[in-house]
Amino acid sequence: MASTREGGKEESKGLSSHRMINAKQNSKAGTRLNQFYGNNRITDGDGFFVKVK
Repeated sequence: MASTREGGKEESKGLSSHRMINAKQNSKAGTRLNQFYGNNRITDGDGFFVKVK
């Protein structure tokens, strides 16, 4: 996610994947991500893992 320090910048090394989404999807994803940060008390500099199913 762009809000993380990594921000998906490693794509050129084959370590991430990007896909376009529309504005509504982007807004919903941002809301859910902010809820995740708040619910898990994640602050700037905290590490966390994202498990993709």
